[in-house]
Amino acid sequence: MIELSSGESLADTTGLLQLTRSGTAEPALTRSLDLRTRDDDKSIVVAEAPLDSSSLPPGTYTASAVLAQGGAPFARVTRVIDIVPGASVAAPPPTRPLAVAPGSPELDSALQRVGRYVSEYGQQASLIVGVEHYVQHYQNSPVGQPSVRRLTAEYALVKAAGASEWAGFRDVIELDGKPIPDRQRRLQKLFKAGAPDVSEARRIADESTRFNIGPMRRNFNDPMSAVFFMSPARLSRFVFTRKGEAKVGDIEVWVLDFEEKSRPTMIRTSDGRDAPSHGTIWVVPADGAVVRTKLMLSGFAGPGSRLSIDVAYASDPRLGLWLPATMSEEYAGPIRIVSMGDRRTGKSITDQAIVTATANYSDFKRFETGATIK
Repeated sequence: MIELSSGESLADTTGLLQLTRSGTAEPALTRSLDLRTRDDDKSIVVAEAPLDSSSLPPGTYTASAVLAQGGAPFARVTRVIDIVPGASVAAPPPTRPLAVAPGSPELDSALQRVGRYVSEYGQQASLIVGVEHYVQHYQNSPVGQPSVRRLTAEYALVKAAGASEWAGFRDVIELDGKPIPDRQRRLQKLFKAGAPDVSEARRIADESTRFNIGPMRRNFNDPMSAVFFMSPARLSRFVFTRKGEAKVGDIEVWVLDFEEKSRPTMIRTSDGRDAPSHGTIWVVPADGAVVRTKLMLSGFAGPGSRLSIDVAYASDPRLGLWLPATMSEEYAGPIRIVSMGDRRTGKSITDQAIVTATANYSDFKRFETGATIK
């Protein structure tokens, strides 16, 4: 979507949106731009058109908005984009009608199995390490700020004291394809030590958040967060409703909505205010295994901010665990922008900042260590 403004009439303006693959001359997709005036300012014309890129092969493309008057092109706006293979997280499976009412004994029993599943998660190991490939997109990023960022990280799951709690830590080792100096295998080295410094592990993880793009600070984009919310000690913080039944692959699951009621909340704002979470978990009722989660928050970065973190897990037969496979995120919130012409007067406008991200996980390995988090 673009906006046009001019001292002269734009009544006969037309336009096309084109998507052209790098190295080719002919557009792969073309669609006419729909032009309309803004409701609040009739001197400004908004031109927009959607393109469905799902049929295109992955690669680098140039998106171009071509504007014309009287059939003669007079302006072109271009952006270079990447189309990546497939969708990182499939749409949630369709939900079938409820078999029993919410709050039933069957639901209570299933939640007990979920708590036991989380408590016993990975009980045969105290350290599991995998590789995370993480791509972030900052839509309509301001000039001078990156619109795309690609990260490779080492992601570690570490058992806490008492063997009933786990924690996830991320250490970014590559930024946009370039290795970050002195970052190789820091987490493995730290936790394989006899007496690991947990504050140092947290510092490493917090340090990695500086690579997040967009105006919204966040350090809870952990693919296991919603799973570990379901530990026996925390289940009472939430109200659960059985929404229905579905299939994840060939597995029959229950779809459970949750809403955090206890205060203070698990996640807090930077100034210490409560940010209650809600969302959905997809659970195998027979053993309580959590195979998919969707975590949502509102107001975590001020009024009007919201987030959604959708994670799909895959069964790893070598480790005997359901581990993160893909994660899809969306963060949105208002941001005030001072225009170049208004810097002296301080005038600004409120825009919507949107950051989307996808992550893929692979190469998980189990390590036996003598260390646990205190």
